[in-house]
Amino acid sequence: YRGLVQRIHGGEIGDVALGQSFYYTNDLDRQNKPGMTELEARLRNWVFDKALSGDILVEQNIHVIDVCNWALNSHPLRATGSGGRIVRKDVGDTWDHFIVTFFYPNDVKVSFNSNQFRNKGYRVQGERFFGAKGVAESHHRGPVRTVANAGDQPQWDSGTTDALATAVATKAKAFVDGIKAGRFDNEAQQGAETTLSAILGRTAAYNNREMNWNELIKSNAKWEMKLDLAAIENS
Repeated sequence: YRGLVQRIHGGEIGDVALGQSFYYTNDLDRQNKPGMTELEARLRNWVFDKALSGDILVEQNIHVIDVCNWALNSHPLRATGSGGRIVRKDVGDTWDHFIVTFFYPNDVKVSFNSNQFRNKGYRVQGERFFGAKGVAESHHRGPVRTVANAGDQPQWDSGTTDALATAVATKAKAFVDGIKAGRFDNEAQQGAETTLSAILGRTAAYNNREMNWNELIKSNAKWEMKLDLAAIENS
């Protein structure tokens, strides 16, 4: 992924015109057990709870949005979207799919699709960026490469067939090496911007209208767990 982004920033595929991102995955296991109180069951199943997880776009799909921000060296300026809760209705209140279009600077548009319900094991996540000179594509469990137009920049292939398989070990090593070298990387700003980007897409989808970055930043929306304290005390 680092090699791919370096090549995008270096102009190997030319100016990016549009992008595609997707996070199709299987359902998650239920963590509640017989005999649990309602509160404990809710906490155990936090990934299915909007107030606890931020919905699937913020809790899980954020990883591909982070790659888009990284590759485009910016956050989206606005977003439109839709989605809903059609297949998975037996637990929580999160949506089971999203479809969002993110608008980045220079009018670069990135489509984003996701789902989280039973797919008989089908799972694929990744990103594609289309430029004047070629295409860059990355897959969590597949190739990471650039494909150049004929007669233009040569094709580059990272050689990986499963980027996710080595990601944890690679990140852990970089973390330890950075400490040993006295290099303390602070990525809080990038993390905050990516989180806000995911919230931008989620809010646009919830309201089924265009939402812009400044409107989101000025928003004072708050989510509460809405706990039944009397029931908790009685339990």
